[in-house]
Amino acid sequence: MNYTNCTSNFSLNKFKNITVAVDADRQQGLKLLKEYKPSLEVVLLDDAFQHRKVQGGFNILLTSYNDLYVDDCMLPTGNLRESKDGAQRAQTIIVTKCPNNISETSRQKITQKLNLTTNQSLFFTTIEYDDTLKGDSEFQLNELRNSEVLLITGIANPTPLIEYLKTQKLKFKHLKYPDHYHFKQQDINEILSIFDSIDSNNKIVLTTEKDYVRIFEKLKNVHYISIKTTFINHQNDFDKLIINYVEQSSGHR
Repeated sequence: MNYTNCTSNFSLNKFKNITVAVDADRQQGLKLLKEYKPSLEVVLLDDAFQHRKVQGGFNILLTSYNDLYVDDCMLPTGNLRESKDGAQRAQTIIVTKCPNNISETSRQKITQKLNLTTNQSLFFTTIEYDDTLKGDSEFQLNELRNSEVLLITGIANPTPLIEYLKTQKLKFKHLKYPDHYHFKQQDINEILSIFDSIDSNNKIVLTTEKDYVRIFEKLKNVHYISIKTTFINHQNDFDKLIINYVEQSSGHR
């Protein structure tokens, strides 16, 4: 297992006082993590809904607005790793990446389609992009309107980002890589070659925060646009669910 405090050498760290651990075997990882940090009270697991050897006390299931799990099929026909009925294990379901102007009627239709149990809560969220670009330096996104931008993405669905950049009237060339892509040297060479071929004195490489972690040490003049998730409805209710669970489980307020 690899673990580190978030006060490590990477300047992107947003949360300064947490411990990050990585282990393909979640059960073993939790055991080692407890040995490493005996005072541990709460563990947040990412992408662990199908890790049945580890039983989460509070399960949050995310489903994308444009790709609801009820409209999908199991692998290999679709993308689901288990039957749709497995969603009943989640205490809370969040519909992500909704249009920021989603109507009450649309939310009601999705609620009916998901057909939640009486013990489940449903929330809707949307993505917001930061106007400040970070990386080698910081500046505002609108300062790029007279620049040539080379956009690099290695995420599952870059369409929302592309549409957002279009609304900002940016001129950009897009290099799309698969989700979770590990950039090899030949990829970096390709990026550099394309970047050098852009005939402009005002040009930068723009990427996502997720991809910046993978390439920032290999490229110069690279910046990222960060995102945040915003609740469309009932943010306080969601916060209370989490706080109440932690209080009840840890015995502390």
